[in-house]
Amino acid sequence: MAISKITNTGIGTIDDITLSGGLYVGGTGSANYLDDYEEGTFTLTIGGSTTNPTTPVTNTAHYTKIGSIVYCDFQFNAVNLSGASGGFRIDGWPFTPAKAVAHGAFVGHTGFTYPANAKDAVPYFVSNTQLAFYATQSNAPWTEVSINGTTNVYLYGSITYRTS
Repeated sequence: MAISKITNTGIGTIDDITLSGGLYVGGTGSANYLDDYEEGTFTLTIGGSTTNPTTPVTNTAHYTKIGSIVYCDFQFNAVNLSGASGGFRIDGWPFTPAKAVAHGAFVGHTGFTYPANAKDAVPYFVSNTQLAFYATQSNAPWTEVSINGTTNVYLYGSITYRTS
């Protein structure tokens, strides 16, 4: 990356700049200092809260971490969840969540059982590594989305959460 440099003798360029330590965005106060940006891949595993699939189901997912905010996107295509039961869980997130709340969306085709009259489902960390999905219902408690141990399951999603 080249940066223009203005001196008393004219305009020149500085090549091969490496920024280390961080940079200020939108001001020079400590709240504006960004010193943590990272992108990468990680391996997710689908399981059940009671029984995991007979054959482990894993896939590579992607993340971007900016400061303490982590964004992840993932997909599973035509996977076999035979033998799995209980609540639907995804394990293996790249950073430990600071709290149970996560934000995001997912869409699943086959393999999941939603409670009757479910309005939507939201991601929720039930442990430091396991993400579950809970469905909301009118005038009823939240209920965990279940895994039903079938084949040819598709799941696409993304979540954002805060880490320490």
